Amino acid sequence: MPGRAPMWIEKNGRSWRIREVLAGEKITLASGYETKTAAQNALTIMKADALRGDALVPRGGELTLADWVATWWPAYKRALKATSQGSIEGVINRYIVPMLGHLRLGELSDQPLIVQRWTNDLLDGRTKVRKPRPLANKTVRNAHGQLYVILAAAITHKYIRHNPCEHTLLPEEDDDRDEMLFLTPEEADGLIEVVPEHWRPLILVFLATGLRWSEAMGLRKRDIDLVRNRLHVRLQTVEVSGRPVDQTPKTKRGKRHVSFQRGIADVLRPLVEGKRPDDRVFTGPHGGLIRRKEFYEIWWLAREAAGFPGLRLHDLRHTHAAWLIAANVPLSAISRRLGHKDVGFTDQRYGHLLPEVDDGVVAAMEAAMSKIDFRGAVGESTPAAPPPAPANPAGTPGQDGLQSTDQGE
Repeated sequence: MPGRAPMWIEKNGRSWRIREVLAGEKITLASGYETKTAAQNALTIMKADALRGDALVPRGGELTLADWVATWWPAYKRALKATSQGSIEGVINRYIVPMLGHLRLGELSDQPLIVQRWTNDLLDGRTKVRKPRPLANKTVRNAHGQLYVILAAAITHKYIRHNPCEHTLLPEEDDDRDEMLFLTPEEADGLIEVVPEHWRPLILVFLATGLRWSEAMGLRKRDIDLVRNRLHVRLQTVEVSGRPVDQTPKTKRGKRHVSFQRGIADVLRPLVEGKRPDDRVFTGPHGGLIRRKEFYEIWWLAREAAGFPGLRLHDLRHTHAAWLIAANVPLSAISRRLGHKDVGFTDQRYGHLLPEVDDGVVAAMEAAMSKIDFRGAVGESTPAAPPPAPANPAGTPGQDGLQSTDQGE
């Protein structure tokens, strides 16, 4: 076989193995075949793979998962944003390498049940972290997805041929819409009253714009336009290993202008006056970047005092979206405002807040088809259908979800 030393089979104790010479040394490519015929069949497949250029790297399957991750990760992470690097590295260091790192790639590739048992262990809380606990379905699916990516890269580099993750039975996706909490304007006002004065502008901006935490922390003076009453989301400030890192939004739609009402302009004006263009809009009580942990101590006390112990900071973003939906703002406009990757994602997140839309659709079709005679289709003797009930008046919330902060509803 041109360009490659010949491969052969030979007896090895009670079994058979496939051998090759590599760099002047005889190496075993595969072993453990019970019969000469089984070894010969495997050898035929290997030779065919070599002719197609699809042969595996010799001994590639003997590389442990931990060693492969150490080789693969430094190059892979360079294409990721800092937040993605941190979250993926956390999954690898908590759940993948400690639990599977000692296994050979070939062992994983040939035994999908290993990955299935690992997935089940994550669900049941049998992990090697300091305080093991059962993981949420979403966390397990994310960890499994990362293992899939790692092993897919091993296939690309011809260390293994099969990805065992393709055969895993995964838990169902969590419906995190049930976790969303929405405040009424009156409830929001009560929350703001118990927030210390220094932090009130930040809470008001969250409610009025729907910004993410990282987007608010990334705002500079030059991003605030008090003439047009809008702000420009250009950067996100995130914490990676305790250090602040500025990065651009993950998607093109993440970079956007967000308008706000005159009252918010009055709130922002004192925060930017006298600052340089690159100075941050929101800072701590003594200046400097706000640490998330510092703010959360204030937030936890405030939500308890306001009577919303389960309220998350991100629920202010959900509340903003819910208020816009209640005011009949088109979902496409809400999607652009929130910086979602597409309107389909917005619909998936908040479409359940729109049950009254069907009433409007029926009313529109009733008006459009009012001059069509239906009697020929339903028969002369069929009584006419009663007129439809009027649609909900514009701006009226038609669901309990907008009025409640009870997670059980």
